[in-house]
Amino acid sequence: MKLHWGNYILIFIILFLTLCTIFIVFSLRQDRDLVIDDYYEIGADYSQKMETRDRSAVFIDSVYVKEKKNYFLVKFSPGLSLDIDELTLYFYRPSGKSEDFISEYEIKGDSVVVNKKNLSTGRYILKISWLIGDDDFMVEQEIFVN
Repeated sequence: MKLHWGNYILIFIILFLTLCTIFIVFSLRQDRDLVIDDYYEIGADYSQKMETRDRSAVFIDSVYVKEKKNYFLVKFSPGLSLDIDELTLYFYRPSGKSEDFISEYEIKGDSVVVNKKNLSTGRYILKISWLIGDDDFMVEQEIFVN
């Protein structure tokens, strides 16, 4: 049986529409969460965030994060820990928003202990933010949970 050129065009159109349908169904099933829910509001405050990072640049070497068997130890230099009013630790997981972890602490002494049971195995970006008077500061460190 010999096919006419019109049959080839019809077969091409059917295959093309089938592939388009498969692609659309595949793309609709993908997770399309933003990194954070209030993405646009935080983007509007970008200049304030940059000021905070510039202010915090002097404290990068004053914050140490050490991994122990069952916990993380976040240690501050002695002079810095006395001035901190509020401390927030944000464990940001780039590969999944559902595994992020935020906790607030009152700092007593020069260190804070964070239990690993709240964290799953993998890469995190630890955002350590604190308040001294009316000024906020933030330092980021990359950590791996084993």
